[in-house]
Amino acid sequence: MAAPPGPGQIYIRPPPPFMSRAAQRLFWALQGPLSSSIFVMSEDLNPDGTREPYFRQTLAGTSWHPISQESMTQEPVASLTVMEQNLGDWQDEWWTINQEGFDEDVQPAQVMSHHLDHSWSQRHRGTT
Repeated sequence: MAAPPGPGQIYIRPPPPFMSRAAQRLFWALQGPLSSSIFVMSEDLNPDGTREPYFRQTLAGTSWHPISQESMTQEPVASLTVMEQNLGDWQDEWWTINQEGFDEDVQPAQVMSHHLDHSWSQRHRGTT
């Protein structure tokens, strides 16, 4: 691990790792238990094509798709944090729709797709 920058030095964050071809083949459904929500697409990355389960549970035991042994990034990393941005923004979006109101000509789906600046929403809630 690199040492933190000293006085007068500027820290430049390294670029995020790129997804490997194996990671691009993963298809995640945000419904149901995790064990039955991740699938592996075929090599052509067609989400409408055939998919294999990432996790398999049978009477004989459990098994993982062979792709689970491959790196998820082009440069291997120690850990990954996965998030879905719309789920991360739901609190600010709920505040906008329910507390600030919205134009009747704008449908809630349009409002939900608008991403608020975090500092702006914090100021309007009166928090810092």
